[in-house]
Amino acid sequence: MEINQPLDRQKNSPPPGESRFGLAAPEILLPGPGTDLTKWAVIACDQYSSEPAYWEGIRKAVGDSPSALHLIYPECYLEEENPQERIAAIGKTMESYLKDRRLLSQGPGFILVRRDFSRPGPPRWGLLAALDLEDYDYRPGAESLIRPTEKTILSRIPPRRRIREQAPLELPHILILLNDPRQSLIEPLRDLALAGRLKVLYDFDLSPGSGHLRGYQVKDSPLVEGVFAALEELNRGPGPLYAVGDGNHSLAAAKAVWEAQREDPPQGGNPARFALAELVNLFDPGIVFHPIHRVLFQLESPEAALKDLLKTTGLQARELGGRKELVSYLTGGEGGGAAGVCYTGETGERAWGLPLGKEVFAVPLFQDWLDDYLSRQPGRLDFIHGLDSALDLASLPGSFGLLLPSLGKENFFTLIRSGVLPRKTFSLGLAEDKRFYLEARRI
Repeated sequence: MEINQPLDRQKNSPPPGESRFGLAAPEILLPGPGTDLTKWAVIACDQYSSEPAYWEGIRKAVGDSPSALHLIYPECYLEEENPQERIAAIGKTMESYLKDRRLLSQGPGFILVRRDFSRPGPPRWGLLAALDLEDYDYRPGAESLIRPTEKTILSRIPPRRRIREQAPLELPHILILLNDPRQSLIEPLRDLALAGRLKVLYDFDLSPGSGHLRGYQVKDSPLVEGVFAALEELNRGPGPLYAVGDGNHSLAAAKAVWEAQREDPPQGGNPARFALAELVNLFDPGIVFHPIHRVLFQLESPEAALKDLLKTTGLQARELGGRKELVSYLTGGEGGGAAGVCYTGETGERAWGLPLGKEVFAVPLFQDWLDDYLSRQPGRLDFIHGLDSALDLASLPGSFGLLLPSLGKENFFTLIRSGVLPRKTFSLGLAEDKRFYLEARRI
């Protein structure tokens, strides 16, 4: 479905540089009329990082059509010989899309986003807005308004920073969790949308298996002011107000670029001060925490890795009858809340269940072992979204899959107040549920 023509800027709309409670109403760009939005929208660049075949399939499906695929750097290609060539091509394509009016301004405001999934269950509602990077700090112990949920790996910032430094546009895949148990900010806008009282900006199917996307304009001053009024009330509660759910390293790269350009005093009108992101309420029924599994590659002996894991952690392993029994064990059978191991050994596929007590926080236990093991043995680690993908990769020769349980929502912000979680502790949905690139903003 084609999107509507952009509206003229309203005199009573807040300026894009005005920030309150860490948030601003940005000037959002959307693909112009006639754009095939199903081809335009592509999933977050950090997904399918060990599955280049996925991205090659997207490339073939998109072809030469206008697409966000030409404006992003899928992380499965980060190890290519000359990344600067791809970065330069991204910048040139962004410039051409702006010159040819492929992207058109909607004026300052927010976009209410409804994401329906291909799987059964409620949709996820969010609000696309600009985050003030002055209110974000990823350093350990920081008490900023916007906080990371996991440890920021500094080595992952430079490639993202190089891309942003040379880009005239940003396209967001960042999801920010809002601490709103009373459902006072996004949900009133959702009710207006369901009542047909908000203008539809886009409405289309995503790529196969990824669901449907619909966006509503939130531009009138009473609605915009209502967002800030709700934030003011929420900000009176125990902090933090926001926690980064997805895209922390992209946000950290934006922070690094801003700090390099930062004026003294910092100016609100500088677009580098902000990063486009979607706010989602932690208490939205469409927000589901999924585990992020670990797969080791290029091991000399997966059997030796299992022995080392059990010796180091003190866990007991129960051998299972293969992949099907392992899936049942992990997804609510007798091993509900447990972890698992899968690999292909000398005698074929092997699967093991790892019972965990309720007091065991699985992610730091296993991540500490992984970091220690890789300091002693050759191998490569990747973080995999989705149980099926993890099991497929774990079945490759020399691979070792470590399947983790989910993190509950209960006391989530209490955990954040006490410090960041280990990296890759949880995922907001499966890989196909991640945010798709669609909207843009000049930076």
